[in-house]
Amino acid sequence: DETMPGHGLGLSIAADRIAAYGGRLILAEAEGGGLAITVTLPARA
Repeated sequence: DETMPGHGLGLSIAADRIAAYGGRLILAEAEGGGLAITVTLPARA
């Protein structure tokens, strides 16, 4: 969001944390516009 001040680190930090747990972060275009984010994490036994 370029209308609000910030550093844009949130998605990068989230991706690092998800990867640390063996997960995946998938970014895609959402139907009707915008961003669709899918997070998958491995099941814990």
